[in-house]
Amino acid sequence: MLPVLPRDWRMRCECLAYLDMVHREEIDANPDLQALFSKQIDRISRAETWPKLAEMPLPFLTLLLRHNTTRRCEDIIDGVFAATESVTVPTLLGMVDHYIRTGNAEQAVELLFLIPVEQHEEYQQRILDRVAKVILIDTIVETEGVHNFQWIPKLMQLGITINAKVHNFIIERAIALGRPNVAWELYRFMEREKIDVDARRHLVLLRDGFENNERDKIDTIMSAIHERPDLFDDPYLVSYMMHIIRVICRGERKLSTESSINHVLAVYNRAYSRESLVGLGLVEAVQELHVSDRQLLQPKPGLLAFAIWAITLCQTDERQVSRLWHWILHMIKQGDALLLEAAKHDVLYNGFVHFYCAHPSTLSNAFGVVHEMVNLGHCSPSQRTWSELLYGTLRYGQEDMARHIWRDMLTDDMRSNKLSWEFLLTRFEQSAFVQEMIQDTIEDSDGAYIGSSHGLIKKDDLFTPRSGST
Repeated sequence: MLPVLPRDWRMRCECLAYLDMVHREEIDANPDLQALFSKQIDRISRAETWPKLAEMPLPFLTLLLRHNTTRRCEDIIDGVFAATESVTVPTLLGMVDHYIRTGNAEQAVELLFLIPVEQHEEYQQRILDRVAKVILIDTIVETEGVHNFQWIPKLMQLGITINAKVHNFIIERAIALGRPNVAWELYRFMEREKIDVDARRHLVLLRDGFENNERDKIDTIMSAIHERPDLFDDPYLVSYMMHIIRVICRGERKLSTESSINHVLAVYNRAYSRESLVGLGLVEAVQELHVSDRQLLQPKPGLLAFAIWAITLCQTDERQVSRLWHWILHMIKQGDALLLEAAKHDVLYNGFVHFYCAHPSTLSNAFGVVHEMVNLGHCSPSQRTWSELLYGTLRYGQEDMARHIWRDMLTDDMRSNKLSWEFLLTRFEQSAFVQEMIQDTIEDSDGAYIGSSHGLIKKDDLFTPRSGST
């Protein structure tokens, strides 16, 4: 092998890396370019043709690992160890990234332990970033009757001081893997040790407490949030708090519309200006109190859409709701900047659809909202929108209309997504139309249904603008 990078091999790698970075879309769109690119990748991937390397350039390694099969990547990594005088920490971390990307936690952890202890301090943050990512692909294993994370205990042996970010990732992963006790225990430890629990993990714990109807946990997180003004800067957390308060006020305590809205606004007012809500006639203009001397912010469009959703579902008077809907529609058509952005979020419309689907006399209004949604063109009806309409039509026996929605309005991807229809499939299992739905989902998949959280609001549903045709 040659002692330096030969010009031909180096230039070929540099050119391919450039093409991959700058012209990836063009290559993917052209089968001939794909074939030429793959041929050149194959040419530089053969470890036996590599020169003797003092160090494998990380961009070249990343290129090779990105465009080869899993088996070939193993050969490439083995080849790097064989062809280089020593594998540097950046190169090891590049290999770790590859294994994390492919879900191979075992190999990722093994490579992290190859980093010399004396270099831990220099690369501490970069190592911790990888530790956090390994946690996101960790699993629960049973050892002698005890369930525990498979790789987190080993990662603790690295000798790196675990930072707040890693602690937060462990909380989220524990909830995701069905080990809430681990998450709550770690949360309490972090609170005692004054380790920052970020907004996202407060949201994860709040959702866990709410979904499992554990009021003591809900109260714990709500209290912690109210003591942290900075957490109110997170629109997802504020939205979910408003959702919980609405459910408790209207569903459990049966409070009046006015009282329920005031409780919802108590959360909203902590961080956001009422100006937009005043303009919609939802609240009166009052002197706003500054929080910790901060200027209250205008809400992000998604948060405004959700606030309207929550306030709408606190209502019982159809006239009030219809007045609000037509005023919002008027302001969107008049070009109100904030509402135009809010109109890109399906939750703005879904609250009205849900409200109108609650009674047979207003069911036609729900279809009117969806009709306007389509005509405005800012946001296409989402799976949740159609789910609300299907629920309304089935609830009041309009199976032909439900069949029309299912066959003619939904995309194939929507129909095959079993999660979103589980509630309807169980609630109306005696319906002839629902039996057709079940048959469709079986034909499109293996027929296995998974649990649903129908009625709970998910972040992606609320804040990701929806576009495209129906």
